[in-house]
Amino acid sequence: MSEKMDLRIIKTYAALTGALENLILEKPLNEITVSEICDKAMVRRATFYKHFGDKNELLVFMFKEMQTEIKKRQDEAYFIAQDIKRNFYRDIVILFEYIEEKEPLFTALNNNRSVCIVFDSVTENITQEIKKYLMQNQNTSDVHSKSFTLMSQLLTGALLHGITWWLTHRDLFTKYEMAEQLSVFITDAIARG
Repeated sequence: MSEKMDLRIIKTYAALTGALENLILEKPLNEITVSEICDKAMVRRATFYKHFGDKNELLVFMFKEMQTEIKKRQDEAYFIAQDIKRNFYRDIVILFEYIEEKEPLFTALNNNRSVCIVFDSVTENITQEIKKYLMQNQNTSDVHSKSFTLMSQLLTGALLHGITWWLTHRDLFTKYEMAEQLSVFITDAIARG
């Protein structure tokens, strides 16, 4: 959310996203209606439609806000290190810690296959972050290189699939083990370029 945004709008967005999150924990996304979201948030439908076209737009907004929070945490933990694996590992741990905080929500979305909407909303930013890692490792500024574009797409897919897999196999790997495995996989792939 923009820092210059009106406080009433901020409160409305918080109420709507909170209501949607609570409803997702109760039932599948495809069964949730805008009326239910508005009732739970105590927001008029006209207000909802003033800001969002439908519940999927609200869901995408909610996940972009989560992504902003994750990025903020990663930036706060930033340290200058030449070791790309260490930086990537740290970022993945922060991502897994956030997913763990919101585990019931992510599990509910994953269980009823609504996770595709979520990943579509965050894929571009994750892809851009991976592309930055690629450029740092290759010492180039050619962001539009076809190989960077393809490699960042493939690595983003691997990362997102690893996360969804972990949600149903948490007994096999801790978040730290997953972060280690994913960071090694991704950084090795980057190094091979």
